Amino acid sequence: VVCSTALWDLNRLTLTAGYDHANVWSTSQSFTNSEDHASEQLFARAGYQIHTALTAGLEASAGYSRYDQAILNDNANYSAGLYADWQPGQAFHVQIRGGDAISRFQQTSTSIQTADLNSWYFGLTIDHQPTESLSYNLAIGHEIQPGIQADVIEDSYCRLGLQWKILKDLTFGTDASYTHGNQG
Repeated sequence: VVCSTALWDLNRLTLTAGYDHANVWSTSQSFTNSEDHASEQLFARAGYQIHTALTAGLEASAGYSRYDQAILNDNANYSAGLYADWQPGQAFHVQIRGGDAISRFQQTSTSIQTADLNSWYFGLTIDHQPTESLSYNLAIGHEIQPGIQADVIEDSYCRLGLQWKILKDLTFGTDASYTHGNQG
């Protein structure tokens, strides 16, 4: 995996761009190398600080995947939308984002008939640390992600995490999540 991110802070305007490259190789014979692929991910954000605690702006991404085997279809994914970050203090942070998501597939699989997908994404994340020894996070949303035995999975989720700081350098955490989705 190769990752790089650039941030340009222009006082109230912040520009962020990034690039990720990943090579994925299956280590389990149960997948018969169907997941082996290379992918490129690009993203950009432009945010304007409306208030000292509130930044809002535009975001966009593009991703490309090429599979080694003719089991899953090569694809290109694009998204564009809006986001907002609200952080009224050090202990509380809320982020909301949403927009359109498009997946375009090439018929490179010998077994999966493909179809393009036009959909949407949404995310609401809340991080809160009410005391020095207790924090929690909640995330709800809708996403499109690569499939394992299908080209794409479209799902809605709810994730809750709770962390207790027992000692200075010892934290205990619990997580619960619910996901409901469809393979395309």
